[in-house]
Amino acid sequence: MTRTLQHQLAEADAAALERTMASGGTTVDVDTLDRALWKALKPARALTGRTPRRHRRMATRSRARAADVYEELLAKSEARDNAASKRGRYRCLLRLGDLRRYGGDAKRATAWYERARRAEPGRGEAENGLGAVAQATGRPVTAAYLYWRGSRAARPFRPAARNFKAMLEILRGRAEDDEAASIIVLAFDGDAAAASARLADLRARKALSASRLAECEALLEHAARRVQ
Repeated sequence: MTRTLQHQLAEADAAALERTMASGGTTVDVDTLDRALWKALKPARALTGRTPRRHRRMATRSRARAADVYEELLAKSEARDNAASKRGRYRCLLRLGDLRRYGGDAKRATAWYERARRAEPGRGEAENGLGAVAQATGRPVTAAYLYWRGSRAARPFRPAARNFKAMLEILRGRAEDDEAASIIVLAFDGDAAAASARLADLRARKALSASRLAECEALLEHAARRVQ
């Protein structure tokens, strides 16, 4: 990440946000902002453990700057009560969740995504973001469930379906060591009876939490509908 890129984030995107605020948060301006902001933040999203420390520090500062600007826009949009402001508010909540997730802050990312989900319960983006948090924190069954919800929302988020399929492959690799994962794999490989029997056994043994049982049950129902 170069200093020029940081300037692009701090200046060009701040200017886009100012236009959005001045116009009342129209969809066009928010979309323009998103395209500019995510383009500027692409290097920060692609960081790995081998990324030089200097670049990681610059990425952290860039994400913090972006979060500050989004929070400012969120506060302004919450002061208005119209359709455009509601759309802008939802977009801000999603992006704040994304920024925290890219920075490795699962707790705060989850909080922003949950707010986005409550604001627009019929849309799938927040479910997908929560799925990404679950995947990053080692909860593949929960991640699969959330990706599935994101793909099946009233207004589905298309990448969530692709993420769900990828998560199934990860679950296949964990099926021998993770009983919940083995249930999901069985169901989506067409053996619904065996999957249901295993789930019943886990329920009887109280081997899974209530939330994990609910996730498995929902995914089994979805798998059964697919083969009908």
